[in-house]
Amino acid sequence: MRSQRLGAAQVLAVALAAAAVGQACDRANTISTAEDAGLDAGDAGADAGDAGDGGADAGDAGDAGGDAGGDAGDAGGDAGPTYQTARVIVHLHSPISHDACDGHDDFSGPLSARDQTCLQQLEDALCASKIDVAFLTDHPSYVAEQTREDALLSRAGRGETWEDTDAGEHHGNRLPCGDGRAVLLATGVEGTHTLPIGLTQKLPRYTVDTAAGATVPDLQQLTSEIHAAGGLYFTAHSEETDLPLALLQQIQSDGMEWYNPHGNFKHLYGGDGNQIGADGDYSQIGATIDTLKGLEPFLSGGSAQPDLVYLVLLNGGFPVEGEQKVFDVLSQRRITAVVGSDVHQNVSIAPVCKGTAATLACQAAASAYPNLLTQLLAGGQVMLADGVRLDSYARILRWLNNRVLVTDRSVAAAEEGLRVGRVWSVFAVFGEPGAFAVWSEGAQGRTELGSEVTLAGTTLHVRLPDAPAPELGAQWTPADAAKATVRTVLWRIDASGKTQAAQWTGTGTEVTFAPQQTGAYTVESYITPHHLETALGSKAAQLANNEYRWVLSNAIYVK
Repeated sequence: MRSQRLGAAQVLAVALAAAAVGQACDRANTISTAEDAGLDAGDAGADAGDAGDGGADAGDAGDAGGDAGGDAGDAGGDAGPTYQTARVIVHLHSPISHDACDGHDDFSGPLSARDQTCLQQLEDALCASKIDVAFLTDHPSYVAEQTREDALLSRAGRGETWEDTDAGEHHGNRLPCGDGRAVLLATGVEGTHTLPIGLTQKLPRYTVDTAAGATVPDLQQLTSEIHAAGGLYFTAHSEETDLPLALLQQIQSDGMEWYNPHGNFKHLYGGDGNQIGADGDYSQIGATIDTLKGLEPFLSGGSAQPDLVYLVLLNGGFPVEGEQKVFDVLSQRRITAVVGSDVHQNVSIAPVCKGTAATLACQAAASAYPNLLTQLLAGGQVMLADGVRLDSYARILRWLNNRVLVTDRSVAAAEEGLRVGRVWSVFAVFGEPGAFAVWSEGAQGRTELGSEVTLAGTTLHVRLPDAPAPELGAQWTPADAAKATVRTVLWRIDASGKTQAAQWTGTGTEVTFAPQQTGAYTVESYITPHHLETALGSKAAQLANNEYRWVLSNAIYVK
């Protein structure tokens, strides 16, 4: 993402603004029903390769969400004897980024000059969401001017401790959460699709784009510079057309995003921007209402569980191009894939219905959507039924994150897990998947995700997800959880592409597969979340009839 590129929730903002000015994009899978959540059921049946689901952006704290108790499944019940499971965020913007915290792009100077309220909201959200390690990726020109301490969000008097390298370089800032836990902050940057993470030193240059026009030798030099600075070379926004597949296949980057909310919003709505309704053509108010009406049950005054507004966004279409690029790179070489959060907390809505004529038009068009009408009249942050903004840090951090198998809860261990690919990702809005795990057994003993094994005598093991367990956000009963249907697919990727090797339905059991061919084997679990029907309420319950991605694993490489 360029240093001036806007976050995922910003894309939603401009897309809605685009609808307001009559610049409609192709929205074949978006809102169409008049009286309810307004979603077209045509996207319900995701096929074996492209189940409909997606992601988000940004953040505020104060909405820690209900906690059903305990870290549901984080112990990694089948993580093996060596590892534990850490919750890890990759791609995260603090107030240091010019376009975070409602766009304070005129701020410069030290951390103390930035939005301290927003900074506290970010840190509170990381603690409330039980994140173990968060890889900050603020925009390059702003990180370059920071001290290491400021880049790691260090503030005196809070009991912070440093995780240092053997050379005494700050690798992580351990921030106490007040409940006996701590969250570790690591630093990186986000340029144009360039996403170095876990840096222990400043880079010699921050201006190298991983995009069309870049040369492989220059990017190989960048790889060396990032590694020398203690970091990993990830790339962001895999779905973008200016990030060529051939380039990703040739460079020796460590990882890439197979999903980023920015892609979901852009796929669904198109455009860029961070203010809904700016410079609007108010003759298009009807089109604006049609675009936004799916949010009605979740907005302030609504009764649907507000975190589940994510399903409205996911249901509109998943940016499959990013995930497909991961599979295409896997057909040529190793790569670690993660879900990127890309959070900014910066969406607002302009008063679309200003002026007598526009107000009357809004009232006529939105008579069936009183919550939406109130929002359009008031402008400002998009507020949901819990009184917290749509794009709060805490809400988005509850929606999705990565689970990394680590030897201990440190930045170094998380970085090592990311480097080798001991990673799976979860859309936690649907619930915790319990002891989900993928491993192999054979002549080399038990080996985890990211390992290379020989074909002869190897058996792949998959611990299917448990029935979804509530933790943060929406709540449901065990009886509700039993209503969810789960389908798990084992993919094999080789030079000829991606094929389905096996498929299982059900939850909570261990299944095995004896591979007969070499390739990279990954696992993807899909969920039809009937367990969310009550929390969604009658006006949005149909969202629970669609199939979404739930869990995505990295590969075991069978040679």
